[in-house]
Amino acid sequence: MAVDSQIGNYSPDDFTVVLSKGDFVHRVTGFADGSFLSMDRLVPSSTPYAGVGFNSSGRVKRRVSSMTIDVTLHQYSPSNTVLQQLQIADANTAGNEYVFAVTLKDLSGQTVVSSNSAIIAAPPTAEFSSETSTRTWQLYLFGSDLFIGGNMLLAPDEVAAVEALGGVVEDKWRLNP
Repeated sequence: MAVDSQIGNYSPDDFTVVLSKGDFVHRVTGFADGSFLSMDRLVPSSTPYAGVGFNSSGRVKRRVSSMTIDVTLHQYSPSNTVLQQLQIADANTAGNEYVFAVTLKDLSGQTVVSSNSAIIAAPPTAEFSSETSTRTWQLYLFGSDLFIGGNMLLAPDEVAAVEALGGVVEDKWRLNP
């Protein structure tokens, strides 16, 4: 008898990045082949300390949730033009008129990142050659909500573990026994 197994599912085509501010809404398109998005929290949520001697340890807990997100697009992407114009508009004003909201979501999984206060740090490095080049746009999120989830249904014991930690598992991510 065959053993039942789960198969996870991830589709890079089902990853979405949406920027918005008032009437401005843009869904980023034209992700580069390969790695096209990376996220890095600027301040660790917990920094360990080890002193000299027994029981001389501790940690510093921080609630700073600011992060940088690198979005890599191929040079043909129309989003390069939109992102460049957003960056120029922000650079040419003295205030925060062009601080925008951003939502990143893996539509084939459970990962979601969002922030109501994001900026483009600087224009990307542009390279031109005899092959297709990429443009990596660095977004800075002043505070973010981040949930890194998987792309597979959760078995009852995994659902119980998540719930024991105060989490909620949507029905669509529960493995039916």
